[in-house]
Amino acid sequence: MTDNVNKDLEPTERMWQPKFKKNVINRCACESYRNATEGINNFLERDANEMISYRTLQDMIKKEGMLIKSKIQEDAEQILEESGIDPINGEIVCTEKFPIEITEYKMSSSTQKMMKEKIEEAISDHNSEVENEDAKITFNYEDNRMPSPPNETVSVAVDGVGVDHQKEKRAGKTLREEKFIQTYVAYIRSAEGIYRVATDSITQTLLIVLAYLLKMRLLVGRNLEFFINGEKKIRDEIERIFYFCKFDLYFDLFHLRLKCYQKLSMALYGGKENKERNSKIRSKLYS
Repeated sequence: MTDNVNKDLEPTERMWQPKFKKNVINRCACESYRNATEGINNFLERDANEMISYRTLQDMIKKEGMLIKSKIQEDAEQILEESGIDPINGEIVCTEKFPIEITEYKMSSSTQKMMKEKIEEAISDHNSEVENEDAKITFNYEDNRMPSPPNETVSVAVDGVGVDHQKEKRAGKTLREEKFIQTYVAYIRSAEGIYRVATDSITQTLLIVLAYLLKMRLLVGRNLEFFINGEKKIRDEIERIFYFCKFDLYFDLFHLRLKCYQKLSMALYGGKENKERNSKIRSKLYS
């Protein structure tokens, strides 16, 4: 099948051709190196002496990943430095370079907070003067705040993903030391499109997110909202890096459901001292 394709190249050298690399990377994104290697060799009908080893495939993917990572990191550092932000820790080191319109928007949000307090104070004064319960105002400012249109909102979902390192052995060498790999993934959605970030550091991930938001001017006149899994480390880094702008922090739906299930289970199946109370609750729930 491949006799007439790149005759001057050795089997392993064909691995570095752009089209071939693209197909291999897409396949490795969906399955293990070993399964991907087996599928590629079967598709190419390789002889035993020309088969691609999964270690060769793994090294190629790792090299491509490092090139992509270094390019993204380089661009992010340049954007942050041009905005007066330290690319290592995210602190504002040069206020003259920092986009002033971002802080001005934050000031406008403080005006909204003042408006909220005045509205709620007016509702409270009204209810205290009215004796008829039907005439009292039963809602507050937050209950009637209209959600922002999608084109005015930037949503960022951040999560930590842990996976076991794929076991592998090379002749004459021991297994790799990495047993567990922690990756922090950010998923940015706005009217401009979708952007994904993944690194092995929450700080680095959020700094790339910040660089993207600055480059695309998504911190001006937009409502920024973060969805997280509740991990304190993620929450603290978001509050530290994005302290200069207004944002909302939410529990993402998956982890919210999980937390509710855990709390309900703890309530229903607690210790011995809760048996009597739990039996009453279950009788009402399942009657």
